[in-house]
Amino acid sequence: MNCFQSALHILQLKKGVEDSQLATIHDQIAGIYVEKGDYDAAIESYNEALSIYQDQLGERSSEVGHTLRNLGAIFDSKQDLETSYKYYMDALKILRQSLGDNDLSVGLVLNNIGINLARRKKYRKGECMRSVAFVSFASRTPTHVPTMIFPP
Repeated sequence: MNCFQSALHILQLKKGVEDSQLATIHDQIAGIYVEKGDYDAAIESYNEALSIYQDQLGERSSEVGHTLRNLGAIFDSKQDLETSYKYYMDALKILRQSLGDNDLSVGLVLNNIGINLARRKKYRKGECMRSVAFVSFASRTPTHVPTMIFPP
């Protein structure tokens, strides 16, 4: 963790560094916080990355979509299913626009939405979303089909 924080500090001082590089460091720091179970710090770091990505790459960039998906996963872990659903839906819209319906990231978000809905006892809608996710995964070559795992 200290290495990432040192890198972030150095990049912030260095002139000519693209802000998107800073966002990547914030994103990686957030991932470490998630692994440590410090969800509030992870949210703060992901929000820093999100703000930079939105300013530098635009509101509809895939990096924004991925960051929103990560925030959704954190709120899932915190059992805040309404908030996680909102983040997942925002991520889905952006990732579909930026990467297309057949991208693996879109399938992963659809799967997360399906699991989220099932946890909120919206079984039929959740099953539908997971089915669409599975079709997305199945359209890929067999070496790229991920195992569908329920998040914690």
